[in-house]
Amino acid sequence: MCVLEALLTDLQTEAYNLHAARALSERVRCADIFRAKAGVTIAEDTDLSWFSDFDANASMDDDAYEGPRDMVTARNYLELECMIRVLDSMETVASSQEIAQDPTSKMNREFWVHIGQEIKQIKIFVEPCLRGWLRESIDDEEDFEILRDMYLPETVLGYVSVLHFAGTNLSRENLLECMELAATIAEKDSDIASVLMRSGRMKELVEGFANCSKALAVSAADKKGGVGASSKKMRELGWSRELWSVKR
Repeated sequence: MCVLEALLTDLQTEAYNLHAARALSERVRCADIFRAKAGVTIAEDTDLSWFSDFDANASMDDDAYEGPRDMVTARNYLELECMIRVLDSMETVASSQEIAQDPTSKMNREFWVHIGQEIKQIKIFVEPCLRGWLRESIDDEEDFEILRDMYLPETVLGYVSVLHFAGTNLSRENLLECMELAATIAEKDSDIASVLMRSGRMKELVEGFANCSKALAVSAADKKGGVGASSKKMRELGWSRELWSVKR
């Protein structure tokens, strides 16, 4: 796929040309390719389940079926697109964080609603990046391993920072999600830990998780922190704010 090759070229330039990669990704979305080429109905491309549904339900006799090689290539393109969209939203959140920390800045409700939307986008598109990002390919792709070493450490560390910022300014549920992220990376079949170890960034990750856990350890009397019921999703995962609640 020539579009995939162009995207790889943009991401591998010496200056890490994310702007060019982002521009290409915005012009040629993976969902748009499937809409035009395979006639797939995709209402919203932020719901990534459309790709797995197509891959699982397509058959060799289906005219929309692209074949196993093309499907792997398409998955690689979608994974690269997800990474670009994550980094783009992280850049927006980082800029907003600087504004929020400026005592002279005035943040209204629209400001925080916008930040919440960007964080929601990050959570959606970071999922493919955390589980086998660019691990599947038709041929032995050395370029993929280079990209993994180049982008995964920064993305994971940036995600922890985003969750900490969101947890201390929007909802402490984000801090619980950070603890869940730690558990995900610690899983036996996780491929993230080895990349962080290889890059020498594991210490930074542990410090980031420590900061999130400290933010959770709030006084039960702290109204801002609150110790109310956690979301259903977090309770199902076994996480609860009460675990970090400390009485004076």
